[in-house]
Amino acid sequence: MTYINVNDIEQMIKSGKIKRIFLDMDECVVNSIDSVLIQLNRRFDTCYFMNDVNTWNMTNLFPTLKSIEIEEIFDSAEFFDSLTWKDGAFDFVNRHHDIISIVTKGNALNLARKEEWIRIVFPSIDFIGLEGTVMDKSMVNMGLNTVHIDDNQDNLFSTNAEYKILFENVKDTEWNNKWNHLKMKNWK
Repeated sequence: MTYINVNDIEQMIKSGKIKRIFLDMDECVVNSIDSVLIQLNRRFDTCYFMNDVNTWNMTNLFPTLKSIEIEEIFDSAEFFDSLTWKDGAFDFVNRHHDIISIVTKGNALNLARKEEWIRIVFPSIDFIGLEGTVMDKSMVNMGLNTVHIDDNQDNLFSTNAEYKILFENVKDTEWNNKWNHLKMKNWK
């Protein structure tokens, strides 16, 4: 396993090794877990942080929580009102928006709100919304001279991008603990 940083990616872009960037949205460029926890901490009168989470549905923190409740939070206007960029991610996307595709999954309402949220700042960015319940981005043909950056190892395992980088938002979770290839920790 090798850790790389934004400067390494910038060099790959300058050298022509990368001509297209496929970026996940949730927990890759935006702080989705923080936005969800704002609502859950308020509801359950708790004070959890992103590093406390190690299951997608957050049942390690909230055992009675149902998956549908998480989905409802991801769909809510409050979620998008409190959504923030990861440190340095906005600047990276701003520098390279012309070669970036945002590839994200969700239901129809969630995808519509994601696209609306990102287009406020980047109106012409390529947005690929994948509706469905299976965590698989293999239906997007990424190919040569591309990099796919995602926080979910299963998405990386399934795609055909030439370079695949796990954005390690939280260490050793069910969604990233089997990835032994390129990783990055932040956008700085």
